[in-house]
Amino acid sequence: MTSVHTPSPRYRTLDAWRGIAALAVVLFHSFGRLAANEQVTAWFEPLRRVSQYGWLGVTLFFVISGYCIADQLERMTARGGPVSRFWLNRLLRIYPPYLAALAFAIALNVVTTPFNHLPLALAFPSGAKAWLGDLTLLHFPFDLPIHLTVSWSLAVEVGFYLVCGLGLLLPSRYFRILGFSLAAGVFLPPLPQPLGFLNFWPHFFSGMLAYWAILQHRNGRRAWATIAPLVLIGLVALLQAKLTDIVAVAFAGGIVALAPYDASLAGRKPVKWLAAAGVFSYSIYLIHLPVLSKVTNFLARFVRPDSPFYPLGWCAAIVLALGASWCFHKLVELPSERWRHKMLKA
Repeated sequence: MTSVHTPSPRYRTLDAWRGIAALAVVLFHSFGRLAANEQVTAWFEPLRRVSQYGWLGVTLFFVISGYCIADQLERMTARGGPVSRFWLNRLLRIYPPYLAALAFAIALNVVTTPFNHLPLALAFPSGAKAWLGDLTLLHFPFDLPIHLTVSWSLAVEVGFYLVCGLGLLLPSRYFRILGFSLAAGVFLPPLPQPLGFLNFWPHFFSGMLAYWAILQHRNGRRAWATIAPLVLIGLVALLQAKLTDIVAVAFAGGIVALAPYDASLAGRKPVKWLAAAGVFSYSIYLIHLPVLSKVTNFLARFVRPDSPFYPLGWCAAIVLALGASWCFHKLVELPSERWRHKMLKA
């Protein structure tokens, strides 16, 4: 009989979903500098309207992260590893690429400051508190300002890792599900700092529930203990009309529903293309905005948004942002990952 701690096989299409999430966020930020009342070419307007929902890509990232962290919790439980090893693993995954991206963003700000006619001080985090938040990702506990815009979600992730590491201290998966379910139920109402990161917990927890539901099914067991909390979160989200929670639960449910078709879907060409973006989605997330904002600001100086040439410049900005992200992946993220695995084997 399969052990209750047998981890689930790899969900191959998750990389494609990462690619979708990353590209959605890029699309959202690509129109960020345009005011709502600025006109664009008529055929370009539908894409602009779709882009307004691109921020939901962050919700998808949280769900995927919850799925992957649940898998790590199962593996850690099976090996009997210490909580400190879980935290070390996650911190080594998040911080080195993030700090490199922060340095890149600051350097890019310094280089472009003379062209923007802005004080050089604006290229750096504003004061000791801002530096503390940006270097540690402890924005939520101390309500600190953010310099690299996307880092707020990484600060949320760090909070999730703290909660999940504490969950490893519980005696079994079922106690973790119960404990995490209670957390989701208690923290659905908006919370102030320093617990603000828990306002996003239902997204992360939905991904964990999706993993445990698939694991239970593959081990020949009923998944009611994991499906019930997911349905409950969905019902509360519907009652409160919370779009992000609704999307999170729907996406987590979709992961469960599509699990039997994972292998066949992963072989489809469109899925492979999206998965190729998903492989360096973390680098896309970290790097795209500093590059995109500089290029689109430069574009706005010479081309009006309603010009038929604006979409060409917009495409160039997207290509440059993705190209810079790919280079960052090769030069920073991959070496960082090799170092992380080496450190964890030591």
